[in-house]
Amino acid sequence: MKFFIVSAAAKLLVAFVSPALAQASTDLVPLVILVRHAEKACTNSDDPPLSQAGKKRAEALAAALASAGVRRVIATDFRRTNETAGPLAQALALQPVVINLKNGPTDLPAHIWRVVDAARASNDGAVLIVGHTVTIPGIITGLGGPEMGEISESEYSNLFVLVGGPKIRVVRSHYGALDHNSRPDCN
Repeated sequence: MKFFIVSAAAKLLVAFVSPALAQASTDLVPLVILVRHAEKACTNSDDPPLSQAGKKRAEALAAALASAGVRRVIATDFRRTNETAGPLAQALALQPVVINLKNGPTDLPAHIWRVVDAARASNDGAVLIVGHTVTIPGIITGLGGPEMGEISESEYSNLFVLVGGPKIRVVRSHYGALDHNSRPDCN
């Protein structure tokens, strides 16, 4: 299986962007990296664990971001986001900040703003946010990034990096195994 990891790109982004962020206004967000949770197992559970492919993707994320300067990890209260963040958090001895989302879709806007506030509260390094297809675009916009289109239910390899400055930009990259659009319907 062909893997492609963006650790070199992440290292370059941190090396070139971190000094610019340090000089930027204090109300700007730190370097923020966002990913959707990895592939989940096909079960009848409302809170399934990661599949074997998802576990491999979580390990690929940890490898890609090992030296990216991550100092805060933010996840939801769903098992799949915590298991995606787990390998990196464990490698860096970080305790993920868990922000509740299980209250359902009516809580979605409030959840997005709690994540935005948690990301902005970090000022000592990069922040990794592990979210869902329904939260990532809103979090990017809430942090000052551009409006994002929908993320497909079959996309797991996206890695979004918010780059600060006078105008927040989003760099979209990929990590881990290629996405396969012919996956079973257990997204």
